[in-house]
Amino acid sequence: MKIPLGTTVLNADGGSAGTISIIDTSPGRQSGEIPDVSVDATFMIAGTGYAVSGSPAGTTFSPAILLTFTFTDEEWSELMADADDNPSNLVIKWYNPRTESYEDIETSVDPDSQTVSAWISHFSIYAVFVDSEASATVVPTTPQTTDTPGPVTTAPPQPVVPDEGPRFPGIYMIIGIVVILLLIGVAYYSIKKKEER
Repeated sequence: MKIPLGTTVLNADGGSAGTISIIDTSPGRQSGEIPDVSVDATFMIAGTGYAVSGSPAGTTFSPAILLTFTFTDEEWSELMADADDNPSNLVIKWYNPRTESYEDIETSVDPDSQTVSAWISHFSIYAVFVDSEASATVVPTTPQTTDTPGPVTTAPPQPVVPDEGPRFPGIYMIIGIVVILLLIGVAYYSIKKKEER
């Protein structure tokens, strides 16, 4: 987890936070470092208990920072077995000590990079759970490319129509000819009148 420049990091009292750390508490499931899930819960901690704890408790971040769990091939296979091969069943939850319960966080799952991520705004215990009622956003899988190209379809060539340029409307041509004939007729008539005088 990286904290971007410009992030305001405050301690539980609202003052500037000093040194902060993320502790991998995944093995802590057996030692009691990870609080148990209630017996009537519809979800379970994924795999062998993938969890982290932020210290000091109560530290806040503004804006939120990205928490990402990255898994090996073996761990991912184990997660998918727990999640019935449905990545959207994976979700990050945080432990709320006030209610003594785990609460959902909007989670994104990327099967290609084998990561489960969530934006967090404060330190607590965070763990990856399998929850059939979860609806994590699953990043679309990158399509696999093959060495064998598929069939190539080309459109038939279109006939080329020669450009005939702008067309002179026929009605204007007829009107022009009639006007010219009238002018010639008027001129002829005028000349004949002068000759008769």
